[in-house]
Amino acid sequence: MIIADALNAALAAHRANNLTDAKAGYDTVLAAMPDSPDALYLRGMIHLVEGELEAGEILTRRAIDAKPDFPEALGNLGRIAVARGKPDMAIHIWQKSLRLKPDEAEIRRELGRTLVAAKRYEDAVASQLVGLLQTPDDAAMLLVLGNALQGQGQTDAAIAIYRRGIALQPNDADHQHNLGVSLFELREIDAAIAQYRTALTLRPTDPDILNSLGVAQRATGDLDAAVASYRASLVVASNHAQALNNLGVAQTGRRELGDAVASYRAAIAADPSAADPHYNLALTLLLGGQYREGWAEMEWRWQTAAFQKQVQNFAVPAWTGDAADGGVVLLHDEQGLGDTIQFSRFVALAAQRARVVLQVQPPLRRLLADLPGPEAVIARGDKLPAITRHLPLMSLPYVLGSEIPAAACYLQAPADRVAHWQARLASLPGRKIGLVWAGNPRLGGTSYDRADLRRSVRLAHFHPLALPGVSLVSLQKGPASAQVAGFPISDWTADLSDMAETAALIMTLDLVISVDTAVAHLAGALGRPVWLLNRFDCDWRWLVTGDSSVWYGSLRQFRQPIAGDWATPIAQMQMALQAT
Repeated sequence: MIIADALNAALAAHRANNLTDAKAGYDTVLAAMPDSPDALYLRGMIHLVEGELEAGEILTRRAIDAKPDFPEALGNLGRIAVARGKPDMAIHIWQKSLRLKPDEAEIRRELGRTLVAAKRYEDAVASQLVGLLQTPDDAAMLLVLGNALQGQGQTDAAIAIYRRGIALQPNDADHQHNLGVSLFELREIDAAIAQYRTALTLRPTDPDILNSLGVAQRATGDLDAAVASYRASLVVASNHAQALNNLGVAQTGRRELGDAVASYRAAIAADPSAADPHYNLALTLLLGGQYREGWAEMEWRWQTAAFQKQVQNFAVPAWTGDAADGGVVLLHDEQGLGDTIQFSRFVALAAQRARVVLQVQPPLRRLLADLPGPEAVIARGDKLPAITRHLPLMSLPYVLGSEIPAAACYLQAPADRVAHWQARLASLPGRKIGLVWAGNPRLGGTSYDRADLRRSVRLAHFHPLALPGVSLVSLQKGPASAQVAGFPISDWTADLSDMAETAALIMTLDLVISVDTAVAHLAGALGRPVWLLNRFDCDWRWLVTGDSSVWYGSLRQFRQPIAGDWATPIAQMQMALQAT
């Protein structure tokens, strides 16, 4: 009876947050009854609260040994496992706890949060749905379910769940914020911004909400507002790695390269394992012409979510630039057609060190078939030869430690096809100018930040170039090619079966004018005159200033002076055409 009284007194002190008396009371009970499961569990709980995780785990496991069917102790052991960085252990323990006590809502919520953090979204959805059958108005559980659905990419379903949670708890900032995130994923940018502002009325200094607001503001092109939101986030949480990274992205967009580099380095210091700041640092260093460090940081691209979807898995190690013991190195494409054209110039240098086979996208195989250096050029999907090493093409300058090879032409078009196109275009009067006004609409993925939205132009913008003595020729493939209707331009693109055929047509033209697409790279690699119509926040390969290119000696740049202004560079092109 005395022991029971001591335990009750300790529990009362614990509930009153008097941990000193609670600890003393539990220790008294354990001195008399070392295997008391309740005293062991409750004393272990205090160890957890005070950060004494090892001691807490020892006592909690003793409690479970004394009473195996003890769901509360199992729940606490799971919390200790999370605190010790062992989420898989916590998940296993909590699942066991819920088998003993299925209606324990807090354990179910904690299990769901940990499953979401581990990206086990399907398991998280299943667990929370079971709990909501018991307590359908549990707003916190709805939040976890919404997060799991969003993780699965079921954005519409997540929005419905968040809205139900808000109906139950309108003042819950997490529901309001996460609803904004889902709206943002659907590219409902204005609605997302409004949602973030609602969340900020509930938690005005929440660094995560401020960071999300900045991302949405950047999506509208308002970089000044985005920078202000990121800085507000960092006032509250100076080591917020995502806000630091996003600040760097906005600063790069404003051409503040030095500040952007500092922001990325701070983000890396805050979270050294985060890949995005390293990759963004690489892009900004390369944009500023700092190639040595830029190539090294570019190797982080494979750790980012976007690039992990593009990985080709080979049962051989990566090539490090050595002789590969006489074996064959597979050099393979990894991104767009333009990237392959641009970096194929390094293949001959690689072939000086090892035997190489080049794998490229099918539309490039014929064009690159005679590239100096590789023993063979194959298309992706073809049967691979026996290889001992592999390397993505864009890793070549890093592995080789190479400067950019001379910008002279290094590709050739098939001579018979050039003759074919010369005959076909013979009747066109004046200068023959090829035109490309739009890129791949999938550039940048499905997110708001699709670079193609900023690099592509409507064909109608090019009317000033339809000058006397000029014959415009379309080189535009894809959906944007439909814009030729009613425009004074010749269009034979239906006959351009691959990039070798496009190269042959380009060889018959006096000039190519292109936005930042593979055709610009192709014309430059062929040594043909090419004018690049370049957006303000240009891609890294064109550098931040200048009208020439370190990659292609025949390329001239016409840049937007401010974001969205295509009229100015097109007017400059018009004057340049009239002057020649």
